[in-house]
Amino acid sequence: MAWLIPYVIAFLAAVGILSERRRALLPTRVRYAAVVLVTPPALMVGVGTFLGSSPGEGAFVVVVLLAFVVAPLALAWHFLRRHPHPGTPDPGLKSFRLSVGAWPRHVTILGILAFVVAGVMGSLNPLTQLVYDRIGADHLEQEVVRAEVAGQHFDIPMRYFFMEGYAKRGYWPRAKEGRVDVDVLSISVLLPDLRPYDPEEKHLWNLDGGGRGDRLDVMITKNRAPNWYEAIRQRLDEEGDRRMSNVEAEAYGVDAVGHELKAFSSAMGVRYIPRTKSPQLSISCVDPREVPYPSCRVKSNFRDAVVLEYRYSNNYLSDWRRIDHDVKKLVDQLRAPADVGDASD
Repeated sequence: MAWLIPYVIAFLAAVGILSERRRALLPTRVRYAAVVLVTPPALMVGVGTFLGSSPGEGAFVVVVLLAFVVAPLALAWHFLRRHPHPGTPDPGLKSFRLSVGAWPRHVTILGILAFVVAGVMGSLNPLTQLVYDRIGADHLEQEVVRAEVAGQHFDIPMRYFFMEGYAKRGYWPRAKEGRVDVDVLSISVLLPDLRPYDPEEKHLWNLDGGGRGDRLDVMITKNRAPNWYEAIRQRLDEEGDRRMSNVEAEAYGVDAVGHELKAFSSAMGVRYIPRTKSPQLSISCVDPREVPYPSCRVKSNFRDAVVLEYRYSNNYLSDWRRIDHDVKKLVDQLRAPADVGDASD
């Protein structure tokens, strides 16, 4: 029933017209009132057909204000101008009445209602959330983000942008036209199979708190320091006093030896690097004894001046090698067809 909220102004305008018995005969008043009530949905349908199934969010709000505020008031004004009180030389707004009183009060009330409707439709609330979800359903299914990062082209369906799109805005946006050159491209998936957003799994994305859960956020970014991995490995090897024993590492929830990792203490908790030089990645984890929902941040070389940075719950740390392999495979799959010729797992 939330759709009735913006209909208040049209309803009051129709009642006001019907109540003006001295201005016009009943059939005339009924026709005007019917037009006032029919115009808002007719405008919405007509403009929606003209703009297509995916109008911009700003354009949609403007159309709603036009249909449910401006049009009913304009029709009421037209009725008053065409049908003045008998014997009144000036057909202006002299005595447009509702049950609430004379026209000045009526206009004041309608002005307040217009302000309320504009505020409701221009902000994020349960009503506009329903509207945005309806529009966003099409965006979720149809929109594809086309971007370029460090010369690499990506065609990524909108459902991979739950955190960057829906969580930040409260609705699914439209993708920008054409291919956009960016420094960072952020996508989100769910572990363990790196699946994108599905409306039936919205509860798994933990928007209301409770930690990261199964969510993995990936940033595809330009590699501004090509030798970053060698520099980190060399520095950690030189600082032998920061090396942690396997017993010390187990306090952080992982068997470093069993999972082929070297563990080093850091200001935020612990840093891991592979015991071998491949894959080239660094893992930084928050001390699980310090925060309720610890997570790990991974930086991993990809290819062609592109590096991947991703985060997941500390609970998945023992699966670090498989996750790194699967993330790179997913990013390869999201590359534009023309760029996949040199892809490899």
